[in-house]
Amino acid sequence: MQTPPRPTAVSPGPTAGPGRPPDLPEAGRHAGPPAGADRPTHLAARAARWSVRHRLLAVGGWLLGVILAIALGSMIGTHTLADTDYSTGQDARVQRILAEHGYVNPADENVLIQRTTPAANPQALLADPQIRSALTDVAARVRASGVATALRSPLALPGASTDTGLVSHDLRSVLLAFNLKGTEDDPAPVEPTLDAVAAVRAAHPGVSVEQFGDASADKALDATVGNDFHHAELLAIPLTLGILLAVFGAVVAAVIPMGLAL
Repeated sequence: MQTPPRPTAVSPGPTAGPGRPPDLPEAGRHAGPPAGADRPTHLAARAARWSVRHRLLAVGGWLLGVILAIALGSMIGTHTLADTDYSTGQDARVQRILAEHGYVNPADENVLIQRTTPAANPQALLADPQIRSALTDVAARVRASGVATALRSPLALPGASTDTGLVSHDLRSVLLAFNLKGTEDDPAPVEPTLDAVAAVRAAHPGVSVEQFGDASADKALDATVGNDFHHAELLAIPLTLGILLAVFGAVVAAVIPMGLAL
């Protein structure tokens, strides 16, 4: 009967000591840096750690800050620059002096009355029954609107000064010029005169009657810009939502930024 061989003793590996390298770590284990060794300590990092530990307080403080900012902005309001504020140097000084003494530029408005064919001369144009009727009617309606001053007309009309230069060179058109009450920066509402001109246009289909000036142009421009912004919003909202869905991959994560933006 054979006896199994006796196992031989295996000498332990070299240990760390003077002139010897330390033992390597076991497979699968990594010696990381001690806790807190590389933790950033600047203000943003500390604020982030505090916000994580106090989530409700951080969100509540943020909402309170937004509400206070909106309230303060509403209380302070906005200041719209006047035309004199855009000037510099001596021009700005002169503009301020004129404004302080009541010499301000009013908002100019004009009503164009035009026929399809040219007249033989200015007198023939002003003698045209359609031109005379439309010009007389628009002057009366604009004056009755209560917001117009300093009416000027190529015909002698009640409440208007006569200006023969308001006849066009092509002998097809005449102008009724007037100012809106108030200043160029803060004029009276232009809507009453626009309504008056629209009524004259409907009452005199044989001639073209149109209004143009400082206030009416601003009103038309504001309406155009507002309409363009509305179309841009209708296009941008679904496009932005689609981008956020593609980035975040979740409806909730995409809707929250959209809701905050709106």
